[in-house]
Order: sequence, then C-alpha cells, then structure tokens
Amino acid sequence: MKIVEIRSAILAIAVAGLVAVAPPAFAQVVPGSLAYGLSGVVASAGSAARISAVAAVGATSQKAFSRHSSVPLFSESLGIVSSGNLIGSLAVVTSGIATHVSSNGIASTTVQTEADTAIASLSITLSLVPPTDATQPPAAPLLSLTATGITAQVTDTQSLPLTTQQTGTASFGSLTLSGSMVGSQTLTFQGAAPANTVLYDDPNMTVTLNQQDVTGVIECTPTCQFVPQKMTADAILVEMYRKTFVGKKVVTGNVYVAQDEATLQ
Repeated sequence: MKIVEIRSAILAIAVAGLVAVAPPAFAQVVPGSLAYGLSGVVASAGSAARISAVAAVGATSQKAFSRHSSVPLFSESLGIVSSGNLIGSLAVVTSGIATHVSSNGIASTTVQTEADTAIASLSITLSLVPPTDATQPPAAPLLSLTATGITAQVTDTQSLPLTTQQTGTASFGSLTLSGSMVGSQTLTFQGAAPANTVLYDDPNMTVTLNQQDVTGVIECTPTCQFVPQKMTADAILVEMYRKTFVGKKVVTGNVYVAQDEATLQ
C-alpha cells in the first residue's frame, strides 16, 4: 500500500510539472494586422503614378498590441501621361483618416487580431486636362466619387478547438458616384455595405464596397480542408481596366480606400 501511494504521489507531481511547462494552445500562431487610409496607382502608355499607403499602421506579434496612426488632411493629384503629354489627372482629397490595429496575444483560449479605419470625408476625381482655349468650358469629370463617415474593420478570431472566423464590415454616412465613366448617372449609397457589394461594373471599371478577400492553406489531417489565415478588405475598391480617353489613349489603375488586414498564421 505504501509503495502504491508513493508512486501515485510521484505521478501527481510529474503531471503538475507537465501542466506548468506546457506551451500555450496557440504557440504556433502569430497574430498580425495592417490598416491604411488609401493608396492608388494610374498608368498609361508605360507611365505610372502612385499614391503610397496613407496613415499606414501595422504589427505582428504573439504578445498583445495596440497601435494607431492618423492623418488630418491628405491631398494628392496624379498626372496621367501618354506619349510625353499630360492628358488627365486623378485627384484625391481626404480628411480625418484614423487607423488602428490590435491583438489580445496568444495567452488565452481565444486569440484575436483586428484592424480598423475611419475617414471623415473623401473625394476622388478623374478628369481630362482642361482645354487650352479659354472660350471652351472645362469638360465634366470622367469620374467623381465622394463619401463621408467611412468606417471599416476586419477581425480574425481563433478559438479552441482551433475554429477560425473572419469578419469584415464597412459603413458609409453617404457615398455618391457620378461622371461619364458611369454613364453620366448618379449612384448613391448609405449605411452598412454587405460583403462584396458591386456599386458599378462594366468592361472598363468596377467599383466595389466592402470588397473582401480571404486566403489560407490546404491542410490534410487526415481530411483535406481549406484553413483560412488572412482576411483583407477595402471599404471602397475602384478598378479601372481599360478606359479610353480622347485620341485612343488608354488608362488603367486601382484606388484602395480604407484597407484593413487581419492575419493568424
């Protein structure tokens, strides 16, 4: 009886030691997140102009983190050049960009990382160069997109027993899209946008609200299945495929507004 009791005590101590040194449940998971207010590029005849990510903030760590960035006012005009001639411009003006990323780390039974962006106001205008003849009125914008009260967020959450969930939201106080590139009509939107809401689409251009993309890996343990690891979302994505200007000049480009990314991998 005494031998059994001694062996039981030794076993209890060994188990307690294993519990004390056991690695965290998410020891292999590295949370990361990234957010920025806007970026863009336009190209024509081999010439390209870019807006680098504005108010970008990001972090990758197994420890908890929370980081912010802000830009009160941003204004940029990208010249569209073809054969050495300035044929148009893409002008962007924003106010009140605020970006934020955070994670609770890997210490608990649920690990979460998120990114969010807010923009007070946004104006995007694509237009031709005004005529040199002062007697002619300037051409109306090819594209005009204005919005207020933009908020967006993505969240990636993993809970025991290793179930993963990604969510992405985008909301607008108001949004208006007009110009000859959308058939000289005026399109409006207000409120929360469901995932991948196509506001306008034709062979030349697509404008998507709350555009979402989830990437991951295929794991076979033993059944093969897709395991999501990263979610990226844009509150507004403008994709210009082949817009032909006067004189058969072609312009392509993308504008990303309020892009957020959350990763657990």
